[in-house]
Amino acid sequence: MADLGSSTLLVRSAGWIPSAEPRSAAQHPGRSRVPRQVIAQRDTLADADETQHDFIVSNPPFGGACYLPDVRPDLKAWGTKTEILFTAAILKQVRRGGRIAVILPDGMLFGSTKVLVKLRKTLVEDHMLQTIISLPSDVFYPFAGVSTSILMVQAEGRTTQIRFYAYPVAPQRAHRSRRSPEPVSIDLETMETWETPVEALGSAYELDARRYQPQRTPEIQYDDPRVIIQRLLENQRTIMQTLDELQMLLNQDW
Repeated sequence: MADLGSSTLLVRSAGWIPSAEPRSAAQHPGRSRVPRQVIAQRDTLADADETQHDFIVSNPPFGGACYLPDVRPDLKAWGTKTEILFTAAILKQVRRGGRIAVILPDGMLFGSTKVLVKLRKTLVEDHMLQTIISLPSDVFYPFAGVSTSILMVQAEGRTTQIRFYAYPVAPQRAHRSRRSPEPVSIDLETMETWETPVEALGSAYELDARRYQPQRTPEIQYDDPRVIIQRLLENQRTIMQTLDELQMLLNQDW
């Protein structure tokens, strides 16, 4: 196992990772089914590393930027944004047939810059992007308020359809503070799910779940026609009664 950023696990042999924090795996080895754990710290974006891995579980840093001359040569074409660079590094270091689970900011899923379109095209055309789970915007609150999604990718073949998960309505949560950050539970059984064919993505390869989420029109309940007719007759009687009263007033000798 090696470190690819502050919160990434790489596994060279098949295994199951319960946590995306390498420190957690090291401090609680009993929770992991990986028989041999080795934590190696390095500057992933600067130091070349051709090691291939079977599983990569990652929550790369968002919103940062690197000094381009310090970026390793095989990543320079991806620019300087950390979330893009780490994603590109992950795709390079997964073994063919391996699997990736990565949390990315939603802006990467629909941004229109050339580098983002290229990255999404790489995910779709050169890998099997299987699942996208759209997370509530407050899932990392109060530490961050960025809307994010989990992408599940297999490093072989190409994408034909994508399974999406999303909440129809964002769940309401109690106030949370840095001193008491209550954990957020994500239950796939309470989320809407649907499949979108790759042909629907278009030339920009947009992957935002909200773009493809089925629009459900609320069911309209209509009264029985007899009830509607009775209501109209009552309204008509009220109108006629009011007109009669007005006529009587007009006929009075002022």
